[in-house]
Amino acid sequence: MKTEQLNEFVKKIEPFFLGYTAEENRLKNSNGMELIFRIDWKNKTTVSGLNAKHRHSIGCSFDKPLEKIFKDIRRRLIPAYHADFFENKREKMEQAEAEHSNSQKLKALASVIEGQIERHYGHRGSANIEYVHSESASIYQTYQGNYEFNIVLEYIDAMRLAKILKDLEFLKKIPTTEN
Repeated sequence: MKTEQLNEFVKKIEPFFLGYTAEENRLKNSNGMELIFRIDWKNKTTVSGLNAKHRHSIGCSFDKPLEKIFKDIRRRLIPAYHADFFENKREKMEQAEAEHSNSQKLKALASVIEGQIERHYGHRGSANIEYVHSESASIYQTYQGNYEFNIVLEYIDAMRLAKILKDLEFLKKIPTTEN
């Protein structure tokens, strides 16, 4: 089977897959799921699900009747692929939300210290990290989600800050009464 024949085959099987649209050798749906139909150099035919966390692929004879091929794909490939695809999509959305939240926090910190957000490559074992930088301070987020401050001060200002921090530590030890 040649590329043109494979593309024709995908067009013929498209009506069985409701919600999917044929594009060359693949079927795509609006959720981002993709089934790709291939023939390797040994003339072995496969169907694979793309955009999932793991590889999902089955061998499938394209010489069978279209309905039988559809049922085979639906039974052997779709269940595991579908679950894995949506798990992967959920994880990516959660990661994007966390990145957006961290970005907003960095913007807030930058506005407080009148600094700017910069990107550092290779900082502390990380390949690529954003941080806040001003003339006299830098703020990095740690792996645990806390923030690490690096402050550059002259001696007198360092003494003042040390006293402030000492006073803050003293305030933490004062018992509070809750209503």
